[in-house]
Amino acid sequence: MLTKFLVVALIGTAVLLSFVDNTDNVPWQEGDSIIVAPEGYLTKLRKGSFDWVSQENLEGYHKNIYEQQEKERLAKLQNLFDENTNVCINGKDPATLTQQQYINEFISGPCNPVALLPGLSGTSLQVKVDCEVLKAQSPDIFSNCGWQTCNSAQFWLKKPHNEYRLWISGTTSPMAVIMTSKKDKCFGDIIHLNYDSTKTNPADRYTDHTGLSVTWYGNTPESKPDGECGLGAIYEISDDYIVKAAMCDSKGYHSMSDLLKTMGYKTGLTAQAIPYDFRKSIAASESQRYLKRTINQFYDLTGKKTYILGHSLGTLHSTNVMYELTQDEKDKKVAGIMAMGGPLLGATKTWKATLGGDDGFLVDILIGDVGVNYYAQNKMIHSASSVSDLYPKDTFFRHADKEWMKEIKKRQQAEKQYQSTGQFPTTDFGLDWFPTPSSTCGAGFEARDDTCQLHVQDLTEPFLIVEGRQYVAKEESLLKAIEDNIVPDAAAQLKHFYDETRRPKSEEILHPGVPMIIVYGAHSTVPYVMTYNQNPREVTSQSNDFYFPDDVQRTIGDSTVVTASAVVPGIKWIYEHKNGQAIHPTKIVEYCSEFNGSQSSVYDSVKNGERQFTESGYLGLQCQCRNGDVKIDKCSHPCMINDPYLVGFLADLLKSNQKSVLTQTSYSEEQIKNISDQCSNLI
Repeated sequence: MLTKFLVVALIGTAVLLSFVDNTDNVPWQEGDSIIVAPEGYLTKLRKGSFDWVSQENLEGYHKNIYEQQEKERLAKLQNLFDENTNVCINGKDPATLTQQQYINEFISGPCNPVALLPGLSGTSLQVKVDCEVLKAQSPDIFSNCGWQTCNSAQFWLKKPHNEYRLWISGTTSPMAVIMTSKKDKCFGDIIHLNYDSTKTNPADRYTDHTGLSVTWYGNTPESKPDGECGLGAIYEISDDYIVKAAMCDSKGYHSMSDLLKTMGYKTGLTAQAIPYDFRKSIAASESQRYLKRTINQFYDLTGKKTYILGHSLGTLHSTNVMYELTQDEKDKKVAGIMAMGGPLLGATKTWKATLGGDDGFLVDILIGDVGVNYYAQNKMIHSASSVSDLYPKDTFFRHADKEWMKEIKKRQQAEKQYQSTGQFPTTDFGLDWFPTPSSTCGAGFEARDDTCQLHVQDLTEPFLIVEGRQYVAKEESLLKAIEDNIVPDAAAQLKHFYDETRRPKSEEILHPGVPMIIVYGAHSTVPYVMTYNQNPREVTSQSNDFYFPDDVQRTIGDSTVVTASAVVPGIKWIYEHKNGQAIHPTKIVEYCSEFNGSQSSVYDSVKNGERQFTESGYLGLQCQCRNGDVKIDKCSHPCMINDPYLVGFLADLLKSNQKSVLTQTSYSEEQIKNISDQCSNLI
């Protein structure tokens, strides 16, 4: 009888275990919940309050909000999509074409291939967990993530999944970025990189903690089915409905990707996302290899030049590749770069996060004590050399006596006169290709008036003041700022980062050698000069918590990048082109400008059926936030790439009618299929 009982008990236990999953899909004991209002703002529901609902049970609510937002987004784009359906393949339905037929239609069609590079934090990251190794080698991380076992049979204990979305993770994930406690450590531990400065190759200097492997979403066994040859990593940065409903920051290249698919592009064959681990410097990034392969592969396949789209930090990744190619390669294979919100002279805002944390870090989710806590920010920022790529450049010191810089200074003085007297000079006020001050560029924004002003800051001014000490954008001053205000171990590593991220051609702002389109914003404000009354090193060391600037002076920009950082290199390149010192043209395109009305195109003429981009100068491009039509944050730095006006501008850019050097592709059906299946550009 006892034997029968034990057998039944064992069978029952086995059956029970087959239905019990002790992986940590949902925390067993939930705390406060976060809810998104239909208007898009967040609020916290305290556990124990009368209106508290568990985070898991809010999933359907947030899904409905997101789906409604999607309907509204697509409705705004519908006319554009209707006008451009399969335009790149001569109106043919790609589903009815073989791969070879598809490429041949693209060859005879009007479009250029295209590559898309996201900005800092614009690539979704995935982490693989080797449970046994992590538990043995990094028990603190294992414990900080709430994991207790690697054994499924111990169903009363939590064990990790094989993989997680790390950036941006869901609200019920152990590594959620929407943190409700200062004690949450899982995300900070996993996002942190180890660094070995003794390695010769920058790419070899970085390692994840033993038992963890972080890469872009789509580059792991579990994420690959949704990877779309890299596009899945930049299309939307999160798969969590609360994040997607609350933050336009998480949308990635959402609308532009939808446009490309509508136009008839195929990922890996005529359009290529270039995802990368944004924690690492440009020198160490896989993006450099990926972009070179893409340019070569697309030319071999289609006989056409590739347009490169770079958003924010992705702009610097793009131009760096241009500096490494020969002029012959660029003239043959690259149509141009569209730099959107590019911090070409750096971003002083990065110092805020470096010194004491950033209260604007994922600002839409920082409500009280909700958001990316100090522990996580400190772990991420002090191990991410990509932040050093964004340190402010010494351009205004280095090039002070150049003629093009004198033109900028002349315009600065004219605008200062206007701001103090209400009158512009009646004679020469510099940069005669820029709209006259009497013209209208603004569209009813609070940050500026509507006159056409350049809004370029004087970047010789201090960007950081600590206990009265002033720091400027010069090497010795930047290194002194690190030494004075950051704990020694972290300071030593940041100095190594600084050395690794030196890019001489970028510092000289040499022309990239391809047609340049610089999309910039002058409709919002940006942190510009940060003042700390106490030393951040001392305050954060004692409190182990944030210390935000006591005063922040703001200036004109796109909410993240000051105007000068985005446009000054373009002004130099325009000067060089107009004076016969550069072959290729540059256009600076002011996002949220009324100057050109509703029509903006970089193309100046048509020759033998091909649209020509030959002239340098200024263009205005409207935005959805004009005259308060949409809230200004929807046109902020991270969100601008989903604006229907900019998406439409891209559609026009890609339809250059460039004639291919091929009449048909030399690749066989099987070869093209292998390129597509293997996603060979991203190897």
